Amino acid sequence: MKRLAFTCILLFLLFFGLSVPAYASVTIQAVIDQGIEVFLDFRNITSSVWDKIQNNSYLFNYTTFPKIIVDNLEQRYGLNATFSLPDNPIELVNSTRSMRARFYLSGSDIVSLTFNEKTMAKTYSIRTEWRNFYANFTSVQGVHVLSLNFTEYFGKPVSQWEKINYTLNNEVHPAYFYNYTGLTAFDPLFYFVLPAEAINVQAVGDTITFEFPQAFWDVLLNSPIPIVGALIVVSVAVFLYRKVRRS
Repeated sequence: MKRLAFTCILLFLLFFGLSVPAYASVTIQAVIDQGIEVFLDFRNITSSVWDKIQNNSYLFNYTTFPKIIVDNLEQRYGLNATFSLPDNPIELVNSTRSMRARFYLSGSDIVSLTFNEKTMAKTYSIRTEWRNFYANFTSVQGVHVLSLNFTEYFGKPVSQWEKINYTLNNEVHPAYFYNYTGLTAFDPLFYFVLPAEAINVQAVGDTITFEFPQAFWDVLLNSPIPIVGALIVVSVAVFLYRKVRRS
């Protein structure tokens, strides 16, 4: 009986010793096209953390997250990228205790394109190391506000993420998805969303590659049809011209 009680107490202490208080859920969506459109969505932030964010809102301005990512990408990986901002790049919604950030990443170090002149195929190569960063937000007075360890949450190579179909704007896109389930104060989800038309999608390590099928006009220009059509038009024009002159 004493042994059973001791075991229960040990399990109780172990459970609560390993548990981490939940601060919020965070979902990241990276939509890939000519560049990468990034959304960071923090929801259900606990009141204690939200109060600190509100009292130190200067920590979370328009460029906070993209600058952290771009600087980390250069310092840690030696890769260069630039960012740009849409309208309303960051929102803090007090009624729902939510924070949302949106920005664009671009640069040949993270999005590169090769073009096959024979097949007219376009192959995109996307490097995803930029997702791995750590940020610690502290007030001027030294009060801890928030820490984000995306290296821990999403450090697993993208090639080991789940490949899924993802619906965006009523279109089905190929995507890579990861849900970190380790001990953390967040519930982190990440989606890399590729163009709906992407084919031959694959990931090797942290690099995603895909192809675009040939566009209709590319196929047409690469075929003999325009030349044949032009010859027919010229022949008809010459025939009509001669006929008019004879009449």
